[in-house]
Amino acid sequence: MRKKIPNFEELKKMKFKRCKICGAPLTVAKLREWKSDGLITNIMQIAIWRVRTTNIFLMEVDDCENLFRRLKERIGEKPIQRIFEGAKAHSCETIYQCYPKIMQPFFRLMMKLGEPTRIVNFSFVKSMPIAGNGIYRVLEYVLGKKMVVEALKETIFDVPLVSGDMLCLFYLAERLNGAKKDIPLKVSWKEKAESVVFTIEYGRESKGVQEYLPIRKFNFLPGNRTFERCPVCGVPKAISENYEWVDEKWWIIEKKTGKRIFSTCFEAINRVTDALAQELGENLYQMIMEIEKDYRKKYFSQHPDYKNLKNDEESYREKLEVFPQRGMGNPVRIEKQKKNLLVRIDNIYSSPLAAGWILSLYEHIEKREAEIEYTPNLEAGEKGFAIFKVSPKIF
Repeated sequence: MRKKIPNFEELKKMKFKRCKICGAPLTVAKLREWKSDGLITNIMQIAIWRVRTTNIFLMEVDDCENLFRRLKERIGEKPIQRIFEGAKAHSCETIYQCYPKIMQPFFRLMMKLGEPTRIVNFSFVKSMPIAGNGIYRVLEYVLGKKMVVEALKETIFDVPLVSGDMLCLFYLAERLNGAKKDIPLKVSWKEKAESVVFTIEYGRESKGVQEYLPIRKFNFLPGNRTFERCPVCGVPKAISENYEWVDEKWWIIEKKTGKRIFSTCFEAINRVTDALAQELGENLYQMIMEIEKDYRKKYFSQHPDYKNLKNDEESYREKLEVFPQRGMGNPVRIEKQKKNLLVRIDNIYSSPLAAGWILSLYEHIEKREAEIEYTPNLEAGEKGFAIFKVSPKIF
């Protein structure tokens, strides 16, 4: 008897198999790789293949929602949504390019012999719980036409943002089944009492992602960072000690603040911001930096580990260790020069977001207003690093 598509009650009862020493889910140990260069690499397991795909980083859900809500207030919803969905699809093109060519005929054969909806649903359910995005299930997948995905409303976050992930899933499945690059797609959704149903399909009127997304170059630099790891599963202790994967909702929670965390694609966030800057001007990066600075100000004031910090170099070193833990880059130089702060981060996830974080940290520790200069986002991607210079604001 063929196994039916699981319902939400069945999915909520799924439990992570956990490491007996540190408690981290074993799938996290298997499908996430914390590397010495300050990055976290996503790994996809399909049959006998373990494929290293994109770099990801951990971000607070309310930080992401706040960022896009405030950008929409200033810019408007339509350009943000259009570019966000396109960036997600474009990042999935990057994932697709990582798959071994020999695997693709195997995937197509599985689709031909099996039932596409159940095959994609199985892969989806296997990978989604550790991302922290909530509970989903694939209701229908018709090759070359559409995909319908249902999400349990109580477990997901901002619906327009989630729609980009749904579009990405369909894009990747279609590419693995032989569709040409730059598929024109559209996504819509309908909210029900307890769920949201997303429909992703081909659309003549929609743009292909290449038409409005700039080419983004990333140069990743090697590093020699080490982590204290669990002796059994290998997950960094800083991760198992500070974050909890919740069974019933497929969430990630930061233990000390109770904030919900999710993992997102390194490239997608950059493609969104770079495309917006291309359309709206370089001031867009300044807006992002200011929004992130405001968010971190409140975050630091609420986090118990950020109370009564000394204004010395060691405090900055200690607090910027969160960057490699979250996959946001590798701090290789941190210098406190009298009243100024100089930071270099290799493989930075986003220059404007990092600038907002560092500027807010400086103001929190030094108890004074400040200003920051930093390497522009595109330049940082090409060089592989960004430099941040913080100094007291002169009135």
